[in-house]
Amino acid sequence: MQPMTIPPATPDARPDQAPDAVPGTAPLRTVPANPDQAPDTQAPDALLPIGHGPSPSPADPGPGPHDLNPGPGPQGIDQAAEARLFARLDALDIAHATVRHPPAHSVADAKRLRGALAGGHAKNLFLKSKKDEYALVVMGEDDPVDVQALARGLGLARLSFASPARLWDWLGVRPGSVTPFALLNAAGHPERARLRVVFDADLLAHDPLWFHPLHNAATTAIAGADLIRFARDCGLDPLVRRIADFTTG
Repeated sequence: MQPMTIPPATPDARPDQAPDAVPGTAPLRTVPANPDQAPDTQAPDALLPIGHGPSPSPADPGPGPHDLNPGPGPQGIDQAAEARLFARLDALDIAHATVRHPPAHSVADAKRLRGALAGGHAKNLFLKSKKDEYALVVMGEDDPVDVQALARGLGLARLSFASPARLWDWLGVRPGSVTPFALLNAAGHPERARLRVVFDADLLAHDPLWFHPLHNAATTAIAGADLIRFARDCGLDPLVRRIADFTTG
């Protein structure tokens, strides 16, 4: 199988099959998926989890005692986080391809900046119940959602959007960068059992799927089956359901 390839989308968005290496790391690569190869069994702490502590202030984005993923701030490219993600995908022999663009802070920004990329594009909701239960819901970017219908369908108490501090604690990303790839970080959370992961079945029907690679200045493609395999490798078994069914009952 050939590596995943994508054409340039716009003059501002460029495909990046091999991102610039982060100092001290080997160059990254895009590799074909190989279903016959066993998943990597490397211990999770060999790729350090991030977050699980207070979110760094935008005015002071440097490392703190709980911040194992210091980045250049909410509008910058976090190369260390991206490198960890791509290393894990490569270890799992999961094909991926990335397009660079200016930071996108909303679905509208993403549509304007990423260019015309065929496949499925998502909005990613990180929600919290009043009983401290959490849900990461990954669904089509243009699909409507009834958050309380989701809560009822998932058997959770009333849901609301989690705060930026909780987002950082659980997923190690900042607002505007929520992505299922952040399950790499949630894997190390001490209360991981409180997190539900829901993938919209209609979204998974697209090929490929596009998500931020732990920051919002790029968009990365992955096959739907590989996304599920990635989530399971992170110790989180996603529920695959049509989000529309939660609304219609």
